[in-house]
Amino acid sequence: MKMLNKTPFQISLLTLSILTTQNAQADPYHYRDIIVGDRSAGLAGAYTAISDDASGLYYNPAGVVYASQPKISGSVNAYNYKSTEYSDINSSGHTWTRTSKGMVANYFGVVQPLDTKSAVGFSIAIPNYELEDQSDDFHNFTGSSGTFLKQGATNYTVSKVNDQLIDYNNEDSTTLAGVSYSHVMSDTLSIGVTLYGYMRKQELTNWQYTKATLNDGSSNHIYEDTLYQKIQTEEFGLQPRLGIMWSPVPKWSVGLMMQTTTILSQSPEERYQYSQHLCDANGQNCKVINVSNSTIQNNNLSELPTLKAQKDNDLPFETNLGIAYFKNDETLYSFDFSYDTSTNIYEPTWNIAMGAEHFLNATWAVRGGLYTNNANTSATKKQGMADHVDMIGGAISLSRYTKSSNITLGMNLYNGSGNGDLNDATAKVQKITVTGANLFISTSASF
Repeated sequence: MKMLNKTPFQISLLTLSILTTQNAQADPYHYRDIIVGDRSAGLAGAYTAISDDASGLYYNPAGVVYASQPKISGSVNAYNYKSTEYSDINSSGHTWTRTSKGMVANYFGVVQPLDTKSAVGFSIAIPNYELEDQSDDFHNFTGSSGTFLKQGATNYTVSKVNDQLIDYNNEDSTTLAGVSYSHVMSDTLSIGVTLYGYMRKQELTNWQYTKATLNDGSSNHIYEDTLYQKIQTEEFGLQPRLGIMWSPVPKWSVGLMMQTTTILSQSPEERYQYSQHLCDANGQNCKVINVSNSTIQNNNLSELPTLKAQKDNDLPFETNLGIAYFKNDETLYSFDFSYDTSTNIYEPTWNIAMGAEHFLNATWAVRGGLYTNNANTSATKKQGMADHVDMIGGAISLSRYTKSSNITLGMNLYNGSGNGDLNDATAKVQKITVTGANLFISTSASF
């Protein structure tokens, strides 16, 4: 068995290489994983030009100065589900599905007006969260054609793959916590700033085992390989957010929010183990495969890419521009456009969100919206490509109001498809389908 501090890994053509990116996060390829907040969640995140409650501390701190009285808000994703399906992962075309599900309290915020022109606030947000804990197995399927293993002058072909086992466990979350200040500059303009402390924590364990029957032209042999990978990462930093709110004409508002993240400390740790054995037909007399005298056809075995858990996690600069139209006291419409710059790993990307709100009466309000969650990777189909899935989602919520509080129940659904290469040792590109749902409950109150 050899111990390596290397990832992503390329292993035998029989075994599925799950991770092909060096900083496996909750979802490193998208920036709109969870829509946080109360009213904002029902509007599909189109909240930059509204932001007049505690959720505004996150979306645009310039808007919270318009909160007429102290407010507190909290929201919980009562059920969070995501399914990522990879097709054609091995020589028999099996489908592998990763699922993440759980509950997370994703937002808490408090706004306190200081006077008629300024306000302060405190908020905690969890914009990214993923929990995967699963085991998968495939049995007795056809192996790859042609010579698989060559030892000296002996060529081995695959008669069948007896077992392919996968244990995949991943817990990854990002937490923001910080203070905000907002101030009215004029009758039509306000500014605000939020300073978040940033913390990301991940623990991933990936174990795979493959057993196959090989033939050297005269007799069968049992081949086994085992792979183990563990990644633990903690990151700490600061994320300032600057907001501007402008009301150029009655009933219209324009919001702008810009953010950047500075990583102050990182502590990535990684372990990688990989072993290969060749036995007789009964699984006895096993020997470790001698790398210097063996080759896995069409695969790097002796020299794996020297890629490690990401130590220089460069996060994008993000700009959000929003427009809101307040038709009357009962109805409003909002639209957001966001742009994330490229990083040392990922490409630039953009997203849009649009929402509508209508008060049926003084007690009940309904909201709905649509949003995109585009990938920050290349769409070009090629060997070794990272997952590229552009998604579209929709949100709907129903709120009940009293004189000083409200409670909201809502849901958002999303779906998308694209491509990726699970095992960049081959030229096979998999089709990927992502489906997810969030059931959320939130409440806010004035005090």
